[in-house]
Amino acid sequence: MSQQVNAAGDTVLTFGATGLMPYENLSLAVGFDAATFVMPTTSLFSDPAGWFFLLSALLFYAAIVLSIVLRVTRWRNHRGRGIIIAEYAADPDMTPLVAANIMKKPRRAVAAALVDLAVRGLMMISPGGGGSGRREQFLLERQKTSSLAAADANFVNAFFGEGGTAFDPVSTTTADSARGSRLAALRRTVGRDMLTSGLRERKGSGMRRIMGAVIIFTLVALWWTGLSVSDAGLGGDFTSWALGLSWLFVIAGLVVVRPAAPLTEKGALERDKLLGLREYIRLAEADRLRVLQSPKGAVRVPVKADSAKQMVKLTERVLPYAILFGLEREWADVLAKTYDQANTSPTWYSGNDAFAALVFSQSVVSLSSSVATSWASSNSSSSFGGSGGGGFSGGGGGGGGGGGV
Repeated sequence: MSQQVNAAGDTVLTFGATGLMPYENLSLAVGFDAATFVMPTTSLFSDPAGWFFLLSALLFYAAIVLSIVLRVTRWRNHRGRGIIIAEYAADPDMTPLVAANIMKKPRRAVAAALVDLAVRGLMMISPGGGGSGRREQFLLERQKTSSLAAADANFVNAFFGEGGTAFDPVSTTTADSARGSRLAALRRTVGRDMLTSGLRERKGSGMRRIMGAVIIFTLVALWWTGLSVSDAGLGGDFTSWALGLSWLFVIAGLVVVRPAAPLTEKGALERDKLLGLREYIRLAEADRLRVLQSPKGAVRVPVKADSAKQMVKLTERVLPYAILFGLEREWADVLAKTYDQANTSPTWYSGNDAFAALVFSQSVVSLSSSVATSWASSNSSSSFGGSGGGGFSGGGGGGGGGGGV
């Protein structure tokens, strides 16, 4: 062993051995001062970048949690009356498009609105034969009437168009991008009308923008500092988890800070009434009669519950909402039975043969499916909805403007 001091003042020890045989080696022992060699620290607090990373992570995840809390408390739908009472009919000023917005039933809105026109004598539905794939074809023909209510006129013009072709039959198996564009425009119109009428309201616009900006800014800071501390080996598993989960949380955060137009007290009351109508549709026949003959029902029902032909009208008016709720099969059976009891047939549905209850029920189900599928596949109508949570998408119709949680 030799020892010398180099020009830098460092002590250099040199060890050597000669005559080593195979499997022999040189062993050496050198003493060092305490703490000459130490394990590198992984603490985030050992580097300024670690402090910034930790602060960014705390702010980012806190902003996400706060946004979720605001969404489910201040930006949510009104709670309503808290009790659902069976309703035998929708309010006179309610439309299937508005109902679809309130109940978040986008794909069924157009079918419900079309049948609503039909049962009120504004449109004729007839089997068209053929179809594509498993879809049965139906022809929808607008009836000539002297005048239309504003809501009816808006939907009729959006669906059938205006001008010389407005009264031409429309096939349910034909996707039409122009029709989809008109329905999308109608969605925006109905959405604005719902805000104007007080069914929905804008909430927390300024706070949502602030929270969205905080989420984006802290996400950028989180990754900018996170990559630095990760390369330095700081933070260990905490760094990996904080970065890895950030993408999942940022998606959730941006969803909850999207524009919100929750139901007001007025809108929540209409929602509860629609839920009551759904409950009525689900009731057994005897229970439905009890609803009609109750004091509340007796005041509001404009027909006699024991009059078969008058009951037809009442039952027909519920069919669009049964379609909206996905209960068209059950209610079509009820309606077909009502036709049989009244010894009549629907004036708005023109079958190829004499009226048969079973065929009619199956046709109603097929019509609902065919309409939804046709205009869900339209390029323009695929945007018939919005990220607002209460709009229509995938071929639905009606009002957007956002929804509550």
